[in-house]
Amino acid sequence: MVKAGQVQEITELRTRLPYISQSALSALLKIARDEGLPEHVHRDNLRAARDAQCLENTRYGTLHQHIDVDLLDGTSMTIEVQHPFAMLCVACKTSKQFSMLLVRAMQKNSCTPAKPWKLLFYNDEVTPGDPLAHFHSRKSELCYWTFIEFGVHALSDELAWFEVCAVRSTKRKKMLGGLSGLVATLLKLLFFNSAAVDMSMAGICIDLRPEAGGTIHIWAVLGAILSDESALHSIYGFKGASGLKPCGLCCNVFNRKYLLTTHRTVKSSEAFPVVDHTCTDKSKLIPHTDSTIKCIMERLHDAKDHSSVAAFNELQTTLGWTLAIGGLLLVPELSHVMTPASQIFYDWMHTFFQGGIFNVHVIEFVKELKALRINPSTIYEYLKLWHWPDWVGSNTGVEAFSASRMKSSLKADMFKAQASEGRSLCPVLAKFAMSALVTSANPHVAKHGTCFLLLADLVGLIEASSRRIVNPDKLHEATHVYLQSFKDLYGPQRMTFKFHMSVHFADFLARWDMLPNCTSTERKHKKFRKRANQITVLKHFDNSLMRELTVQHLSDLCVTDHFVENVGLVHGSPPTKSMLRLLQQSFGECHIFQTSRKVRINHREKVARGDVVFFQDNGVTRAGSVRFNVSVQWFGSQGAEALSLVDVFQQAAATKGFSQWKTTGASMCLPSASICRACVWSESVGVVTILHTDT
Repeated sequence: MVKAGQVQEITELRTRLPYISQSALSALLKIARDEGLPEHVHRDNLRAARDAQCLENTRYGTLHQHIDVDLLDGTSMTIEVQHPFAMLCVACKTSKQFSMLLVRAMQKNSCTPAKPWKLLFYNDEVTPGDPLAHFHSRKSELCYWTFIEFGVHALSDELAWFEVCAVRSTKRKKMLGGLSGLVATLLKLLFFNSAAVDMSMAGICIDLRPEAGGTIHIWAVLGAILSDESALHSIYGFKGASGLKPCGLCCNVFNRKYLLTTHRTVKSSEAFPVVDHTCTDKSKLIPHTDSTIKCIMERLHDAKDHSSVAAFNELQTTLGWTLAIGGLLLVPELSHVMTPASQIFYDWMHTFFQGGIFNVHVIEFVKELKALRINPSTIYEYLKLWHWPDWVGSNTGVEAFSASRMKSSLKADMFKAQASEGRSLCPVLAKFAMSALVTSANPHVAKHGTCFLLLADLVGLIEASSRRIVNPDKLHEATHVYLQSFKDLYGPQRMTFKFHMSVHFADFLARWDMLPNCTSTERKHKKFRKRANQITVLKHFDNSLMRELTVQHLSDLCVTDHFVENVGLVHGSPPTKSMLRLLQQSFGECHIFQTSRKVRINHREKVARGDVVFFQDNGVTRAGSVRFNVSVQWFGSQGAEALSLVDVFQQAAATKGFSQWKTTGASMCLPSASICRACVWSESVGVVTILHTDT
């Protein structure tokens, strides 16, 4: 409680300052109390300190550099970029954990000129400020990059993705080749520059922290470009969802809408069977190769100067590709690293949960249930019975079924929910379908429940692929069965192009042994928006923003919790006096204790106080609720052991997809490493129902 005499002091302090959030002010005052403040506090000093860090010198030049991008009018534009090789050098010098990440990746995936690593490039257009504003002067193209060899779990940390540039969209529109030209320039001048450093040929040398070793040599080629469908068709030039031939990976897939409504006659033959994007039989699809894409580009290039505008546009529509002079596929300097047929990488998170398959299916599911007199309010009340692990936070998606939001979804004929909400809802909606619909005596109702279970199983397989326990053939079969079930039940007219995109995920898994997604990069956008909202002067917007992002990234890398794989507490702290007495009574007085709400149970997951978990006890899988976490450094030992106190449940029943347990009132202390995962659960009259969300 604030004492009476301090109220006026605190109030006067806040009113004398420009607006900052309460948490920011509290953090600043705490630093001032504990560490003191720097002597130079003028805004010019702050800017100079930021800029000096971005000018740090490395063997590849300064951290931030300038490059020239060709414009449509024949001139060029200078943009500021974060040099990728210089950033690697500084990141390794700054962060022990990032150096160790590189070492682990090198041990698992040897890197040689004959077996180079794979560069994963990402792009998205992000809007800071009010998304409903009439004109978005600060809307920007963000480009990130990383290495596929880091592994899917490291890539789920946004710090594993490095910013390379942030360019306002108004500038991008003036560039030769548009977004494709910008990406081509970045790859040509920064990653694969034959006149300077080409990491696919000479490679790059990175000095690690002393604790991690000496110097490593990295060779890399362009592995894939991961983005949403809109960005991919802009970068590569295939027509995308709105085109006659929407897919950049298939030769013979046509947009069903245009086949039904346009005057064009598309001839099918035995050698070239024409299918629409709702086709679920993968054997009928003819994949593009690097050669076919190259031939299309050459044909368009030859026709450009010998055809009328109308004829040339018609040819682009017929072939399904757009010719972008200066674009990624037309840059000779990149020909040695461009294999577009294997580099186009659809993002499964956007495909399913960002106006995607899940959103379409849920709204059709809800409409059918309404017709059967099962209202969305029934589902809403059911969802409120469930609890999610602590790491999910508030993104449970329950409120997406509230009356106001469901009304909006029904009006739009699309279930409106964030991707994180959709991923949280999917297993619980599957449990609802299993309990309330699949067992129904009405066969029509049972069909809708079964179809949704097929979707949940497919999503579960994709998410489980991060554990490398999913066979690509199994994923392909699950995809086919679900798509055919949806098509039979709701009709091909409800299948958007994203349904076709899902057909390719089994191939991606076979090629890369994992399915990275854009969840972490979407989280990374929050830092861009937070800083972009504070910059209102557009003259130096791009440069100021990039410098802010670089400095923040390097600062975040110093936080020791990132890229850690060993079991241990997360942000542990000394226990309270009462807790310390309890621990000393249990373990003895000669040990060092720390406690925390959260504990890392493996290199993938964390659990927190209050989570319901599965754990191993002498080879038997049991369940319980975490009461607290503690680390004990035993007397005379160097390391500490993480332990968790768990209230144990007794199993009452088990079936496919879930199990039921009874609370016992008993507790046990166990190694945190024996905890398998946190679960989604509900409780009723002393019986805890736990969903099995693994595959």
